[in-house]
Amino acid sequence: MTASYRSALASPGGTALTSAALVLRLPHAMYPLAIVLFVSIRTGEYGMAGALSGVYALSGGLAGPWSGALVDRHGQTRVLLPALALHVAGVIAVLGLGLYGAPAWALIAPVAVMGATYLKAAALVRARWAHLLGGRPELAAAYSWESALDDAVFIVGPLIVTTLALADPALAIAAGCVLVTAGSVLLRAQRASDPPPRVKGEARGPSPIRLPVLRGVVVSMVGIGGVFGSIEVVMVAVADEKGHRGATGVLLMLLGVSSLAAALAYGSHSWAAPLPLRFAVQGVLFAAAQPLLLASGSLAVIALAGCVVGLGIAPVLITAYALVERTVPPVSLTEGFSWAGTGIFLGFAGGAASAGMVIDHAGARPGFAVCVACGVLIALASTWTWRVRPCAHAD
Repeated sequence: MTASYRSALASPGGTALTSAALVLRLPHAMYPLAIVLFVSIRTGEYGMAGALSGVYALSGGLAGPWSGALVDRHGQTRVLLPALALHVAGVIAVLGLGLYGAPAWALIAPVAVMGATYLKAAALVRARWAHLLGGRPELAAAYSWESALDDAVFIVGPLIVTTLALADPALAIAAGCVLVTAGSVLLRAQRASDPPPRVKGEARGPSPIRLPVLRGVVVSMVGIGGVFGSIEVVMVAVADEKGHRGATGVLLMLLGVSSLAAALAYGSHSWAAPLPLRFAVQGVLFAAAQPLLLASGSLAVIALAGCVVGLGIAPVLITAYALVERTVPPVSLTEGFSWAGTGIFLGFAGGAASAGMVIDHAGARPGFAVCVACGVLIALASTWTWRVRPCAHAD
């Protein structure tokens, strides 16, 4: 099971690359939950807390393709530190306003800056792997490994946030900023894996979002992000409603553990079915698991349902990113990956805000209905992507 991963990581600079990206991506699993706790504990309003978490995700999603295109043009080395400086400024503004009692709406602008300037490690590291490994078979294992690390941060991140939040949720936001700083510096130091910037005068070509397959992937990612955003807000509310706020981290951790196990198992297997078909099947199966959350009652049953849902996360994400790599020209690959990330962030924004409104009006558990609705979108979009099948090289 581990041979394919060892082969990928044995590539020159592979271990250092994935380690730096791990540090950079950890706040991805911390910031949204930290924002929800930072606002809800101070105001008691889940709707506003979810809306601000949605603003963070929305700004990151909208800025993603632009920053991805900027990276393709100038290279990661030149873009990482300026983006980091703006991100730190946004975090300082959020903490300053929040700690000094500013109204929640005053956090909208600095939260948006936080999201827009946090370069997405998922896009950066996958572009680096594509440059490092080219068309070698180890690339599939590298993508699976990165998806496993995506899941790992969703195991560790919520636990860090909920632990720090027992003292003050502001500490969780500050810790995320420290990790973004360290990860940006470490990744920038990995020059060997940095894809070269586009040659001056080289045509960029049309935006990759014009490719039908990428559009289908992005819409599917909107649904997946909607599940992520809604489930995070609902888990906080359910645990709080049942008098066990500290259980939020455990509930989200179990979701990540099951997805991590699925990622490692999926990446160790050689699949004969074409990528578009696998994407459609995985999208439908992931969607079919969502009603289990809505039907759950106690925290133990909700945790079990979350584990079942988690099993479907990694396979659909791994296949989605593989479709992007097979579809988008190398000259725009970071932008292509960023479009996929944009789908997740846009969905997260809508899911978090929608779940917060449902919770405020109907209670905690009905918020899982947002997950079910997002599942329908995933099933439809992934099936449409398979039916399009415009590129034989994705098979």
